[in-house]
Amino acid sequence: MVEMPLTRKENNMDILKSILNEVMDDNNLHQLAEKAGVEDAPAKKAIELGLPAIFEGLNQNSNTQAGAKALDKALGDHDGGLFDDFEKGNLDNLDIGDGSKIIGHIFGNNQNAIANQVGKEAGLSSNKTMKLLSVLAPIIMGFLGKQKKENGLDASGISGLTTSLMGNFLGGSGSSNNLLGMVTGLLGSSNKGGLGGILDDLLK
Repeated sequence: MVEMPLTRKENNMDILKSILNEVMDDNNLHQLAEKAGVEDAPAKKAIELGLPAIFEGLNQNSNTQAGAKALDKALGDHDGGLFDDFEKGNLDNLDIGDGSKIIGHIFGNNQNAIANQVGKEAGLSSNKTMKLLSVLAPIIMGFLGKQKKENGLDASGISGLTTSLMGNFLGGSGSSNNLLGMVTGLLGSSNKGGLGGILDDLLK
């Protein structure tokens, strides 16, 4: 039987699964929660909401030529080494201060509103939610940096990847849908969507 090559959509679905599996792994999740100073259960809920929100923020930023070039340049400083360490269970080199700057660049003046909403859904204070997002952001950047390095992506390629990954996130309803709709609205996008139960589907 001849195996058919994966389509780009299937490849990107595999890429998305790879980061979700790493981030939602029990041991890695515990490390993320511990780094942010929160309990595992609310951290898991906040990450389920925060991870796609960060990806959407990156996607919206990279949908302009200037934004795509800025993200491409930033990924030069996040070449995947941190994500490799994270996969090995090591977060010693994670810089929360750097993560806070990343969140500021991604969400701008909307960062507090997004943190408030994620925290409300997860049962965390806004401050703790912001710290957790600041822990998560460098890992996502490291993940994208690894994709850039391994696949030789330029600014246009990075923009296409974030758009495709968000396409795999979209669909569903509930709190995830509401949050992602809020993020896209705050960042000036006409796209609407959400996660619903897609995280569960991707992690099966």
